[in-house]
Amino acid sequence: WLRVIPATHPAVPSPDELLPLREVERRYILSVVEKVGGNRAQAARILQISERNLYRLLQRFVAPEASGGLDPDNPSDP
Repeated sequence: WLRVIPATHPAVPSPDELLPLREVERRYILSVVEKVGGNRAQAARILQISERNLYRLLQRFVAPEASGGLDPDNPSDP
């Protein structure tokens, strides 16, 4: 059952405070890696993704300028 919180609830951010899903993902993943002291194996287990996938995500998140913001494994990534 999904409980909908009214838009006027104080926990609901205003539209100008809402973030794109990619930014939410980036912040959460970087937060997990930081909380485990940079241990990528542990972070990958917590996130339930492979270490390889975590490595690729970190490459994209940490240095997007280096690749022009594109995922090097997906040339069609906008």
